Amino acid sequence: MTEKKIVEEQETSLTVFPENPEQAMIKAQEIVQLMSGKVKGFISKIQGKDYPKVEWWTTVGATLSLSPYVLPDSVKPILKNDQIIGYHARAEVRDIRFNPPKTITAAEAMCTKEENNWKNRDEHALKSMAQTRAVSKAYRLGFSFLAVLAGLQPTPAEEMDFDNGNNNPKTKKKTSKTNNFSADKLKKEMYSYLKKITKNPDEIPSIIEKWTDKRFSNLHQLTDAQVQILYKKHEKEITGGTK
Repeated sequence: MTEKKIVEEQETSLTVFPENPEQAMIKAQEIVQLMSGKVKGFISKIQGKDYPKVEWWTTVGATLSLSPYVLPDSVKPILKNDQIIGYHARAEVRDIRFNPPKTITAAEAMCTKEENNWKNRDEHALKSMAQTRAVSKAYRLGFSFLAVLAGLQPTPAEEMDFDNGNNNPKTKKKTSKTNNFSADKLKKEMYSYLKKITKNPDEIPSIIEKWTDKRFSNLHQLTDAQVQILYKKHEKEITGGTK
């Protein structure tokens, strides 16, 4: 048997889940049970329901040797009247046991200022969220059953942020007058500070990861309460001790 044939047979034997249905279900349940004790910060509660964040999906993926990959050429601006109003991105979920890694599932997503929650956000935030949504969606398309088994909604929290309030005008009106305004103000102030201390905007996610113990890379992934706590923790350096 040639070396090429051996490699082909080894690769075809590699699957994300066992081919036996019973064994596949056991493995799925093991993953869900493992995640149940490690969901702090990985879940967003929206209108009383629990939605998995991108960190939930990537952690689940890691247990299956799956890694997200955003196609660099896919991250493109969305224009309207010659002005950038958002970004588009495409992400793949790849099985890293293969060499080169094998694409298991993929998805596209976007984030624009035409969304109620993003109309006043900075360009780099729109770009980052488009990529985050693409990653979450790619995992969801292939493995939504794991979220359901875990008692979660299969739709990623980042996609709900895209639709949040669109079908409930009362909810949209209420949130715009309560904590969201102050939280957005704090986020803007933190991003303004981060842009001042970094030469490259691409360095901002790594600083946010350091601030949040590697739980988040984007301030827009945090709840209003988490934003307020984070701001309070770094208030002196953000304001230069003027507050």
